[in-house]
Amino acid sequence: MLKLFNMQWDEVPIVVIDTETTGVRPGVDRTVSFGLARFENGAFVAGLNQVVRCGIPIPAEATAIHGITDADCDESPFIEDLFSKGCVDGSDTVCALLEGAQPAAYNAPFDRHFVPPFGEDWTWPWLDALSIVRKVDRFVSGAGRHKLTASCSRHGIELPEAHNAGADARACGELLFKIGRELFPKQYTLGQALGWCRRAEAEEWLRFNEWLSRQPPREAVREHLLHLIA
Repeated sequence: MLKLFNMQWDEVPIVVIDTETTGVRPGVDRTVSFGLARFENGAFVAGLNQVVRCGIPIPAEATAIHGITDADCDESPFIEDLFSKGCVDGSDTVCALLEGAQPAAYNAPFDRHFVPPFGEDWTWPWLDALSIVRKVDRFVSGAGRHKLTASCSRHGIELPEAHNAGADARACGELLFKIGRELFPKQYTLGQALGWCRRAEAEEWLRFNEWLSRQPPREAVREHLLHLIA
């Protein structure tokens, strides 16, 4: 990825990753579908939406959000196999989309918990469209204001199938390029964009946890779980 570090950020191949899951607890919940959307020079070039076998029952409240049931997953491949170069069932598509691309997501710390490690350096940071939205729309108020659906609506990005992982990934990419080009200076490098996102994530982490520390214990747990998917 270092070869991309000094390139202009919006000229770098970027693959946006989105997951739909059984819940919001990393290490406990599992992925039921994932979407990839590859952008080159800011234009969408290819993508996929793939249901995967999660190995645990899907709670009704999760199905109510993304519409995926146990029956949908029973005959599907495991996500670990699809991200493995040794697997023939779809790995060529997944690997081709990921090849040489900078990962990105909407709330990247969440989604990277729900996909297998890939690439040469799993510690490499992801671009995060949510971090940029929180900066650009910092004066917007109201519950759910930073959800992907709300952010796309504000910025004129089409999202015809919310919680379809492939559609979410593509919409996130469109949103990332639109608002990123408004926020970042011209000729901003990928390294500078990644550094900006990491600083923004750290500031948000500090702000949120300072607020969370002042909440009653039960409310703090609830708000922490909600924040994971915000």
